[in-house]
Amino acid sequence: MKSSYSTISKAVLYVLACVIVVSFAIGWFVGPTMVYEMTDESGAVINSIKYPALLDLILWLCYALVIITFVVAIGFGTVGLFRKIKEDAAEALKGLAPVLMVIVTAGIAYLFSSPDPVLVEGQPLVDSDGQPVSKFWYMTTDLMIIMQYVLLLVTVLCAILCPIIFSFRRSL
Repeated sequence: MKSSYSTISKAVLYVLACVIVVSFAIGWFVGPTMVYEMTDESGAVINSIKYPALLDLILWLCYALVIITFVVAIGFGTVGLFRKIKEDAAEALKGLAPVLMVIVTAGIAYLFSSPDPVLVEGQPLVDSDGQPVSKFWYMTTDLMIIMQYVLLLVTVLCAILCPIIFSFRRSL
């Protein structure tokens, strides 16, 4: 029964990841584009930025799919944990270590996040309704960026150290 839960969760996570990539690609490459022009005091254009007209929709879809991904991952992980506790409690507790490490890393990354607003032409960034963006979203965005750097660092370290460790194990 364990393999069916892991197969289902992997399939769901792969489908969600594909939907995120495809929706982003369609919105960026297929949809119409808008131009944001930055001007100086005299009205001369300093810089212009092209972005997809569907950018807000794409971002909200990605946020929703990331939340669904976390819910699915946590749900299947919890079901698997309870099944494993019934079989072997000591082994089940060892499986909690990676989850706790991710939670602690996310907490630390959130503490390092900056609540300062992003300035566009010297003014704080506002949402589509003209309201200032909340500090929570600034800090959450920083958290995601910091977590990507941490995961990249861990991936590089694993890619470098794992072959070295395994080669020493084989020689012993």
